[in-house]
Amino acid sequence: MLRLLLRFFSLCLLAAAFITFIIDARRSYAAAIVSFTPLSDLFMLLAPGKWALAQEFIDRHARPMQAMTAEFVSLPVWLGFAVAGGLFGWFGKKPARKFGFSSR
Repeated sequence: MLRLLLRFFSLCLLAAAFITFIIDARRSYAAAIVSFTPLSDLFMLLAPGKWALAQEFIDRHARPMQAMTAEFVSLPVWLGFAVAGGLFGWFGKKPARKFGFSSR
């Protein structure tokens, strides 16, 4: 049952990745310049108060992580959805069938 839920969630994430890619591509085509929506804009849209607190925490307590998180949140939204969907799909895949002779 858990595998089924993981695969369904993976399908939803991959569909969201495709939709956000099409939206970004349409916006890029209309502006005649390549532009993608960064993950930081998505986080700011979903939870603006929590996102500000998280940035403040990273600035104050986790200084070495600041560069890594800055690179992470500059990735396109569609890439984040696609990677998360691929991981959930990988976790939800069926185990390989055992093939061969018995070791008895």
